[in-house]
Amino acid sequence: MAATAERPPSPSIPVRRAAQATTLDDLPLYLPRLFYAFLGVVERKLVETKLSRYLQPGMGHVLLRLYEGDDCIIKDIARDTRIANGTLTGLLKRMEKSGLIECRRCPEDGRAVRVVLTELGRSLEPRIRDFHRQIIGIVEQGMTHGEVHTAKALLNRMLQSLRTAEETMRDAARKSSRTAARSRRKSNPRK
Repeated sequence: MAATAERPPSPSIPVRRAAQATTLDDLPLYLPRLFYAFLGVVERKLVETKLSRYLQPGMGHVLLRLYEGDDCIIKDIARDTRIANGTLTGLLKRMEKSGLIECRRCPEDGRAVRVVLTELGRSLEPRIRDFHRQIIGIVEQGMTHGEVHTAKALLNRMLQSLRTAEETMRDAARKSSRTAARSRRKSNPRK
């Protein structure tokens, strides 16, 4: 008799069943999976299309906004792309270093910075738009128009929930910091 007969699982080793939900099936864990899979496809497509000489992931999003109208302030780009200001600032610096854009102080408002496409940035528009169509094709493959619409709506709701939570946590941290500072001043009065 061969020793290949199946033995019942040991009571100390839990058995995972396909139908049994696990923590790894929780919705928040799908977001990084989705992000990294998307990032991997974008990076490979940038190399394949030879756009990696000019672009890094995230830059295409900003360029598409600038193709709709450049010579705009950073605040407008952030609003339209829904990219956080800190993330956008880093992207714009890298884009300027790559020669895609120029950033200048706004003559009307010295605090604001205006973003203008360079000749190189403008020349890449047909290639960027084609790249974008290819990515859309990959992401939406096998989905109906209705499913695409539903996915956008659901992802937008998740995004809004995350932003609201982040704002709430940031406000709570500021309040806590002010309270702690007042408490230190009370406990260490100056003589």
